[in-house]
Amino acid sequence: MGIPFPFPTDSLVQKILDLLAFAYTKATKEDLLNLRFYLSSGDGDFGILPKESVLYAVVVKGHPYKGTKLYDGVSELIIKDVPVKPPILATIKSTNYLLNALTAVFAKERGGYLGINVDNNGFLTEASLANVGLVNHRKEFLTPKLDNALQGTTLVRCLEHMEKTLLKEGKLAKIEFKDITPEEAYESSAEFMLFGGDKIVPVLTLDGHRIGNGKKGLVTQALQDFIENDLFDGEEIPVQKYAK
Repeated sequence: MGIPFPFPTDSLVQKILDLLAFAYTKATKEDLLNLRFYLSSGDGDFGILPKESVLYAVVVKGHPYKGTKLYDGVSELIIKDVPVKPPILATIKSTNYLLNALTAVFAKERGGYLGINVDNNGFLTEASLANVGLVNHRKEFLTPKLDNALQGTTLVRCLEHMEKTLLKEGKLAKIEFKDITPEEAYESSAEFMLFGGDKIVPVLTLDGHRIGNGKKGLVTQALQDFIENDLFDGEEIPVQKYAK
């Protein structure tokens, strides 16, 4: 898009640390805070031409996860009546979420969670706010090709863990990006999951078809544990120490 990024790194980092420090004064120990960045064109007015730029940093409170339905598993639906995004929009992170929102609304109205899209050839692409993946009965982890899907950071982090740990432990035999039909997801899945934000959401039924034994699988649990440890047991940065 050619949006310039003229912000000095040192002063930007300091402002973000100040923002986090202030947010933590308003939060409880149980709150999980999410930091989000939005880079836009225009002088603060969301103008259409990238002549100038503005960066927004926002701290929002996360939703409870562990011990909830999202952690234990959901029923999901494939939504076929929302147009697929063209690759130029599907593979870039932007705020163009109209089709994502329609997918989520249709799924919720019909008894699903986020909704999963298919491309023009009928292959799975992604959920409205998450990547998708499945483990088949041969212990192969399969996820759709990224021709019409965004490469989410949660999926990338989990793929690293799968390669370094789960393959070596024998919990997985193979990792592959491939075209996946809905029928393949119904019939061959031992586990099906959504990857988004700080969450790995097990899918227990897809379009009414039971996935595996209808319960959360071992790989899904392993990935949930990994992401939780990655978030909370990694190196901590005491933001108050750096705040002015």
